[in-house]
Formats: sequence, C-alpha cells, structure tokens
Amino acid sequence: MKKALAILIALAMLFACVGCGEDPVDTSATTTTQAIDTTTENVDETTTSSSGSVSSKQPTKGYSSTKSTSVSSTSSTTSKPTRASEFHKAKYKRYGKYITVRGGMKNTAYRIVNDLQLRISFMGGSVTEGMGSSRVKGGFRTRLINFLREECPSALFTETNSTLGGNGSQYGVYVAEQMVASTTPDLVFIEYAVNNGYDGVRDADKLWNHYETMIHTIRKANPYADIVLVYVSDRGETSQNIIPILEQIADKYQLTSINLHQAMKDSMNSDYKWEYYYGDDSVHPNDNGYDVMAEVLFGAVQYGLTTTPYTYAKLPLPAAKGTLQSEAKAVAATSCTIPTGWAKSVKFSYGVNLFNGCIQTTETGKTLTVKFKGTHFGVLVEFAEVAGVLEYSVDGGTYQQLNCNLNYSNPKARMLLENAANTEHTITMRLASGSRMQIAAYLMNGTLVSVG
Repeated sequence: MKKALAILIALAMLFACVGCGEDPVDTSATTTTQAIDTTTENVDETTTSSSGSVSSKQPTKGYSSTKSTSVSSTSSTTSKPTRASEFHKAKYKRYGKYITVRGGMKNTAYRIVNDLQLRISFMGGSVTEGMGSSRVKGGFRTRLINFLREECPSALFTETNSTLGGNGSQYGVYVAEQMVASTTPDLVFIEYAVNNGYDGVRDADKLWNHYETMIHTIRKANPYADIVLVYVSDRGETSQNIIPILEQIADKYQLTSINLHQAMKDSMNSDYKWEYYYGDDSVHPNDNGYDVMAEVLFGAVQYGLTTTPYTYAKLPLPAAKGTLQSEAKAVAATSCTIPTGWAKSVKFSYGVNLFNGCIQTTETGKTLTVKFKGTHFGVLVEFAEVAGVLEYSVDGGTYQQLNCNLNYSNPKARMLLENAANTEHTITMRLASGSRMQIAAYLMNGTLVSVG
C-alpha cells in the first residue's frame, strides 16, 4: 500500500508541476467561436479520482488493465504541489501559448495515474511519420513517447502508428476504424492540415465531413478517448486557411489543439533561421525541429493534466453537421479477385506494405472493375516516376484521367466518386499510358459487391 501511494504521489506531482509558477487555464470554461450543437449521442458517466482514492470502474470497452493501483481514501496527498523543476516551468512558459486546452485531457490523466497505462494513436502525414529525422526514427512521435516513459517509468505507454506520408484526412477517414478505433486508444493525435492543403482538401464542408467522421468513429469505439488536433505547415503557409476551420471543429467537440507550426515560427529568431529547424524542402523538420515539436507536445500533455482531481467521463459527441461516412473502410486489393492483366506485387511504392502489398499492371487497356453499394469510392494508388495515367469510368460514363506520375514515390489516397446516391455503382479502371499502375486498397463508404 505504501509503495502504491508513493507512486500515485509522484505521478500527481509530475502532472501538476507545469501549473507551478503560473496558474493553469481553467478547462471547465472555454470560449468557442461557433454555436455548439447540444444534441449528443452519449450520456455522461463520470468516475472521479481524488489524489487519495481510486475508482475500480473499468474505463474502456474491452480494455483489460494489467497494472492497476489502489490507495486508501484516508490518504493525505496534496493535489497541487508547490514545487516544479526549472525544466518544466521553462517548458510551460515557452510553449503554453500554442496549446488550446478546451476540454483538456482529464481521461488521459486518469488512465496514467490510476491504471498506469496509456494507449496512444497517431494519425497524420510524413511529419508525424518522422521524415527528416536522422537521430531518432519517428520524429516528434518517438520523442514524445520517450519523454513520457522517462518521466513516468511506472506507467506502460503503447503506441499505434497509423501515419502515411503524403496523405491528408481523405486517407484518414478510410483507415480510422481499422487502424485506430479498433485499438481503442486512450489518446489520439490527428495531424493532416498541411497535406490537406497539398491535396486541395480546403473546402469547409469536406473538412468537416472528414474530421467529424474520424472523431465519431474513434469516440463510438471508445467514448472516453481524448482527441488532439495537431497543426503543422511549411514555409509557404499551406495550412493557413485550413487551421481556422479545424479550430471550429475543435471548439464544437471541445478538443485540445496544438499549433506546432506557430511554435516553430516563433522559435526562429536572429540566430536560428528556418534552415536551422527544417531540411532543404522547407516542409520536413530536421532533428532540431523535431526536438521543439516534441517539447511542445510533451508540454501540452502535462498542461492538459494539471487539473485535479482526475476524472474519467464519457466525452461530448455532438451530432454531425452533415452526413457522416459511417461505413468508411479500406479494402485490400490483394484480398479481392485479381483480373486478367493485373497481378499481385509484394512491394507497394516506397516499401509501404499496409495492405499486404498491392496489385499492379504494366499493360495498357487491361480493365479492373469494382462494384460497390455506397456513396464514396477511391483508391490508394502509387504516385511515382514509373507510374502512368489511370483512366476511370463511373457507372459507364465518360473516362476521366488521374495522372499518377510524380518525381518521387508516394502512395496517395485519391477519390474517384464522392457524395453519390447510396446505390450500387460500377467503377472501371485501366492504365491509359505509362509504365505501370499499382493499387493497394479500394477506399469506400459502403459495401463491396464484386471485383473483376
């Protein structure tokens, strides 16, 4: 019992320490920029843990806690220690302004303090993937996990990496269930803003549809999951007009958001220019840049954990603005019939093997026909120097072209049909020109009927 109490005191002191020197923001009151739909799909069920008592409530559907601790309710531990390391105080003062707490991360705190476990899932593009980092594979993602493990050695932190470079939220929508929600994560980071800019996904209605679909998918699998929106950009400010829309979404769902791009810009002074933090492409950070990003994220986790007592409650899930893609999924092309002229390949694009390889053709004119019932359809297709032009026809209509030629290799999610009637549709594809065409997955909001 004494050992368990000591662990709990140490963790409580850790999570409260960033509030010392400056009072933390009261996360119970947040100013929002738009009206919030009060129609919710959840009934609040709250478990509260003071610094002296721990509930035995099982927090997550299907979650088996192997490391739990209990403390007598007569404990006299303090909920807000008065000392903090200079390291943490400096981190808080420097980076706190890039964190919009809103609903905070109280469930995250509860999981760490009471269960000594946290499942973290990352969704995003190449920056979250860690491209450009030479010292530590994984960029800010691995650095953040290492920070947490060093500061909380008694807790078990596990990670699900669902990132894919060169892709934005139109990829995230179709893997949210299979790669993220199915793992019932406690904490999810979503970073897609800059790649949405590159993909041309700037329309507010489309962004709302993508993000609300991901949020609802995650929260329906685990109503207690904390979700954090992360914003990165490039030297050209590609995310500039996208971030304000995502901030409205964060307001509605009371999600914590972290503006890493602004933090990076503010770190650049007369001594440290853009080139000090980024590689030659001005998009991907180097180790110096990832160090800053990881510190901001670590500060955000601690900042979000400053409010005690720790509580565990179902989180808001307001009704969506539009129609969600509730049947969004990615179907591996290798798991379906492979038509004549197409063959299975074990390697997809730059070594990515998310869907057990891919199917490919090097023959022009060899058709691939997919029938499905639903509203949206796309493909995860190879873009590369050797990739050609994909021609496709929807329901027997005129063939349209998708040029997949690119000076570097990258799998990309591309939609061929959106917002269609919820009926059966036929998509016919073929290589029109070029050396080859590789397809790893069919992306659909609906049900696959046949492939041939």
